[in-house]
Amino acid sequence: MDGDTTTAEPDSPPIDDAGAPLRSEPTAAERFDLVIVGGDPAGYAAAREGRRLGMRVALVSPELAVLDPAVALATEHALRQAARRAAESRFAGWSYPGNAAIGRPDPFRPFAELRDRAAARPAKAELARMGVVFLHGQAAFTRRDAIEVGGCRITFRKAVVAIGLSAVRADDAAEVEPLLPELLVRLEDVPPRLAILGEGPRACGWAQAFRRLGSEVHLVGRQSSILPEEDAAAVAVIQRRLAREGVHLVLGCTSAAVQRTGAQKMLVLEQDGRKEKRLVDRVFQEVGCVPELASFRLELADVALADDGIAVDDRLRTTNRRIFAAGKVCGKRFAGPETAEAMGRLCARNASCLFPSRIGRLVLTHCVRTDPQIARVGLTPSEAAAQQIEIDTYRVPMCEVGEAVLDDREEGFVEVYTRHGTGRMVGAVAVADRADELIGVFGLLIARRMSLDHLADGPVGLHSRFDVFTALADCYRWNRSPSRWRLAAEKLHSWWRKAGRS
Repeated sequence: MDGDTTTAEPDSPPIDDAGAPLRSEPTAAERFDLVIVGGDPAGYAAAREGRRLGMRVALVSPELAVLDPAVALATEHALRQAARRAAESRFAGWSYPGNAAIGRPDPFRPFAELRDRAAARPAKAELARMGVVFLHGQAAFTRRDAIEVGGCRITFRKAVVAIGLSAVRADDAAEVEPLLPELLVRLEDVPPRLAILGEGPRACGWAQAFRRLGSEVHLVGRQSSILPEEDAAAVAVIQRRLAREGVHLVLGCTSAAVQRTGAQKMLVLEQDGRKEKRLVDRVFQEVGCVPELASFRLELADVALADDGIAVDDRLRTTNRRIFAAGKVCGKRFAGPETAEAMGRLCARNASCLFPSRIGRLVLTHCVRTDPQIARVGLTPSEAAAQQIEIDTYRVPMCEVGEAVLDDREEGFVEVYTRHGTGRMVGAVAVADRADELIGVFGLLIARRMSLDHLADGPVGLHSRFDVFTALADCYRWNRSPSRWRLAAEKLHSWWRKAGRS
């Protein structure tokens, strides 16, 4: 069956042998409750939530061959998981099953197995089973409530723009490969020597992962430190870990050029007025991404743009109230997959008019997936100061948590911010192993406007990473100003002691 000419009924899109929906074409005069433009994670989340609310949903993907967002995220997770297993095996003195002919372990094999397992669970198949209609082709708005896909016009009651970002190609595009999930899908072996240009979250995470899989890794950055947008104390922990694991950090470079030398590549670096050459097999670069909105003709739908994307209000509505926007297309601060998914669900709920809400009520998280991870939720101290919110800070080093000590993962800390004089949380940052799991609990406390006292009320397993919750609650209780009830209790106990009572 030719995927370019297949026509399907919208209510029952066919599914191929791999479980993914085949190409379907719209028919004239079709009308949907919700049309989602783009294959960003926010779009998939909006489609899932829209179907749950009983809406007739169509998802328009401009490119048929776009990598499934669920597969892209899972493939990156597979890389981190394989690298983690390699590090733990090396620490325990074990080795992977390898190539007996050359007598060395093969770290790529576990990653390939995890990658294949991730590719077998595309999000498109799940949405197709839920009844989402997939429309593939170039999309363009024609008026405030209509969009043209593949030459056919369809109308909608509400729409969500969740367009992904396009990578900005490097100057030496022939020699430098962009640091994107698609690269992992095509990867056939772990490069013996590689250079990664960039100092952002993905560059640091991939550098650590490939180093653990056995590559000689050079992490080259223009800034004086890695992760320039993160907390300085958290960055120091990650930078020490990368250096200790053998990643060559080349920071503060003023220029980096790539030249081909036979089958290898020569990296020419300039740092502090000195030039240095390093021979590598492959060069990856963390590339910037920008939304490509011109072809969608948003101006015909009366959708206005901001400096870094589509302008939205606190309900994620654009200047056309029929159309919402979610995810990376709204700006850099919404680029995280967790944030994008939360915005997609909010758009669908607001589009249904049944459960309207505001973006300010969402508790947005951010995570840098190195080891240890950096995760934060809610307000940072600088954001609280900008909003004139006085805060108290409580900090627990991970070296005081039982599981971290026993697992030799003592680096890092957890820091929470509460409104001054109360225990009500407004933000938190965690630098720890699997910090993204810890930060979810803090996010729940912030969303429910709960106090740190509630952390002490819930049971936690001894010698687990959740011991940090008890430690934080104890830290808060010991350092807060004594309440009148505590002062009364102290006087009562003093009177009992003087009276000789037991």
